[in-house]
Amino acid sequence: MDSDLRTKAAHILDAMPCALEMPAGTGKTQLVAGVTALATELGHRTLILTHTNAGVSALRKRLKKFGIAPGAFHIDTITGWAFELVRHYPKLAGLRVPSSPDWEDSQSYLNAAIAVSQSSAIKRMHAASFRYFLVDEYQDCSVRQHEFMLSIADSIENTAIFGDRLQGIFGFKGEQLVSWADDVFPRFPLCAQEHAPWRWRGHNDELGNWLLGIRSQLVPGGTLDLSATRISGLSWQRTDFNEAVRTAYRFRNPDESVVVIDKWRQGSARFAGRLGGSYSVMEDLNGRFMQDELKKLDAMASDKWPIWLVQLAKACFSGLADINATVVNRLETGKSIDGLKRPALTKVMAAIRSVQSDSTLARLASAMESIESCGEAKLYSHESWRDITAAIRATSADDSRPLCDSLSIIRDRRRYSGRDTHRRVASRTLLIKGLEYDHAIITNADSINDARNLYVALTRPRKTLTIFSSSPTIRVA
Repeated sequence: MDSDLRTKAAHILDAMPCALEMPAGTGKTQLVAGVTALATELGHRTLILTHTNAGVSALRKRLKKFGIAPGAFHIDTITGWAFELVRHYPKLAGLRVPSSPDWEDSQSYLNAAIAVSQSSAIKRMHAASFRYFLVDEYQDCSVRQHEFMLSIADSIENTAIFGDRLQGIFGFKGEQLVSWADDVFPRFPLCAQEHAPWRWRGHNDELGNWLLGIRSQLVPGGTLDLSATRISGLSWQRTDFNEAVRTAYRFRNPDESVVVIDKWRQGSARFAGRLGGSYSVMEDLNGRFMQDELKKLDAMASDKWPIWLVQLAKACFSGLADINATVVNRLETGKSIDGLKRPALTKVMAAIRSVQSDSTLARLASAMESIESCGEAKLYSHESWRDITAAIRATSADDSRPLCDSLSIIRDRRRYSGRDTHRRVASRTLLIKGLEYDHAIITNADSINDARNLYVALTRPRKTLTIFSSSPTIRVA
């Protein structure tokens, strides 16, 4: 840790309890790691909470880079820590939970965890286990989550919260986000910091300075005028799906990361499909698309599973145009597809036929594995296909476990192990906040033009940013 970071970390430790508001790319993750490292040098443990699996992964990597021993800290998501408290102390919580969480019930876990953390026994546990408490991405806290954080901070007085109101894009089923002026600053006074665009240093300083300077324009009713903006690495183009695809293809360096940003999963999947498997669709932690697909499968008679398999494959792979209406019509009427010739897809057709002749979950999982491994089509929804396959395989081995329960266990493992790494992804602002890439392509800025989502999208890349919109003047909603 250099002397400048050490000085800042020491200042924060001295200022606790405090709040730090830091724009994107100005070294927040580095500062959280620096504070944790200094606390470790002083012989103390730190509890670190944030909102997303991606955030946990990013912080864990940075802490490892600092050489901080895993035993010197505990890091988790806010809902993950709530679940662990409830699971270990069900009597205090007044709630019994399964061994693996159902994140649709996260609000119940949170409410019960507040009761647990307010108990005198758990107050003592928190105080004895941790000297420092750090919360990242605080702008995404709901009022109820804020109450949970306060209940822990009552036990761990040395608390610092980090965030940026302009990046508050998470919503919690209609719950109100915490107010910094009314809720945060009275409990955690602002610790002022100078901000430097560290993310862009040595990559594109001009872009970083521009992004830091436009924050004041990103307010409802404001405008971002790109018509006269001449920034190295920044380009604007009129909305054009095919041109956006060509732009994504132009990034050929395998050592550089690229993100294509769309508002919806459907849009991300459409781009990834057109890009022929060179880009991968990023999925939300709960795996909503996967859950929906498994619910469809569960509701179907087994003789309809080949239809489900075809529909899912066409939603996850490119290169399956020849699995067309003729194939589907035969499957729907229960007819064999043996006589249909698809020379480029012989192994895919064989996998589909195998499910027609043996409608078991084990056979279905094997067919899915064969479709991926045969190489006749290009997979672009890697997470969905592989986790659905794994869930089916798990339930085939234990038919007492519902498919969606198997998926929940698999997805929960990702909360701890992190995502599979793909250098080129198609995603949404909600899933990439806190992450950084070398290059970003915003496919339609008109659809993500609210101040917060737009700011998150703009600040992901450190080298080049390509913006597609109907006009070079983007009106902020």
